[in-house]
Amino acid sequence: MTYRLYTFVANLYLSDIQKGIQTAHVVSEMAEQVASQKGEDLGSYQKYFEWARNDKTIIVCGAGTHKGVLDAFAELQRTGTSALRLPSVLFREDEDSMNGMATACGILVPQQYYDAKYVPDTEWVQGALVGRWEYFDEVKGGFYTYPPSHPEGQFIQFLKSFRLA
Repeated sequence: MTYRLYTFVANLYLSDIQKGIQTAHVVSEMAEQVASQKGEDLGSYQKYFEWARNDKTIIVCGAGTHKGVLDAFAELQRTGTSALRLPSVLFREDEDSMNGMATACGILVPQQYYDAKYVPDTEWVQGALVGRWEYFDEVKGGFYTYPPSHPEGQFIQFLKSFRLA
């Protein structure tokens, strides 16, 4: 399985180098979190170290402001962490430096979600045509299908709604 680390930074306040530094904070926070949970959640531990060993790709998205980072993290918690069991973290600056401002959050995303493509108008739901997200797994030779009403579809839609920082 291939992973990418998606981070969401308070890009309206940060220079380009600071966006990268905040993303580095997310990487180290996630390493600390998954290492401390190793006995409790072996899945998060394995996902993180598989990404760290084999992938290392990071996508830095702009969340706008402190509130944008908090809102992004709340959605990551709702769909990505709770429903899909993907490791996610929030990074806040210390109280002395920036009054505890949330500057970045992040989540590890498997390929079946970040490479999903939207197929419009494919299914009737309550009298309206809606689309779906699809991913073709070349290794397994089959499609993953994610309706927009399911947690996977909501998570993919959330990821795809952001621009790079």
